Amino acid sequence: GALIKKGVIDKEFIDNHTDGFAKFKASIAKMNPKQTAAQTGVMPEKIARIIEMLSGSTNLIIVYGMDQCLERSRDDIKVLGSLLLMLGKTGEPGNGLVLIRDYANSQGLLDMGVDSRYLPGFVRCGEPGVQLLKKIWNVPLDKIFQPVDILEQLKKGKVKALLVFGEDPLASAKAGPLMHGVEFKLVADFFLTATAAEADVVMPLASPLESPGTLTACDRRVQHNAKIVRAPGGMTNLEIIGKLAEKLGMGFSDLDAEKIFQEIRQANLFYRTVIPGGFWGEGLFQERIPAASGKAKFLPVTIELTPCSREKQPLLVTENYLLSKIKSKLML
Repeated sequence: GALIKKGVIDKEFIDNHTDGFAKFKASIAKMNPKQTAAQTGVMPEKIARIIEMLSGSTNLIIVYGMDQCLERSRDDIKVLGSLLLMLGKTGEPGNGLVLIRDYANSQGLLDMGVDSRYLPGFVRCGEPGVQLLKKIWNVPLDKIFQPVDILEQLKKGKVKALLVFGEDPLASAKAGPLMHGVEFKLVADFFLTATAAEADVVMPLASPLESPGTLTACDRRVQHNAKIVRAPGGMTNLEIIGKLAEKLGMGFSDLDAEKIFQEIRQANLFYRTVIPGGFWGEGLFQERIPAASGKAKFLPVTIELTPCSREKQPLLVTENYLLSKIKSKLML
């Protein structure tokens, strides 16, 4: 609110490239630096210094821990995104929001369509991009692709079997109740994680040193991963995926990592010009926001005074938590 009152926001960018600013402005209208200091415990001098820094022409990079449950507030990511929009920093080189995740390649998984709401490249059901993928894969995606809310299906107990590939959902306490209705769990990992310990069958994966491919970091850098040594299990992760697909009646004809990367560049528009070691989405947001309207959207925020939010993850002191979050850090 202080930045709006000082008039240091980028009005031209807001008018030409965004929607919803009036509602966002109204949602924070009652906040001021003095009130913020009293509610957060942050010294007024520090808040004044931050406002002064943001009022200049300096670049702004915000680093945010997506998977941290202790220092979280409702709508915090909305506020950070809106801050970048207000100052006209979105799409500008040397500016942006970097979302740090607990696990490697979280960004790459999303880019490849691991979220059941999207296909690779964040293509939604009914969008033109579906036709491109249909042509590349020679599969009638327009007839078979329907978004599925897996979380809701888990809550209702309708998911009876799970293949967990290189992930550890049971590291989070809130994932436990979601697994109660699952009758069979196959976990593929190279560590005996909390999820692997609860699995019916565990398959050993190849580590990054034992399997070729790429990893995409949180800053959208595509990192090349070369196979250096042979996996003890004898198969790379690509070969493991191929065997699983074969058992499910969906065998792959070619499991060459480089050929798959070239297919990714065809299928995912953001990866068209990327090379290993470079960033996908060069110039992203500079000319047009990748949305139906072509504009970014400000979202109203909810300001809660209590630090006890029902939306925050429960923090349970378990053996797994102590091992993964405390002991490992004390050893470094």
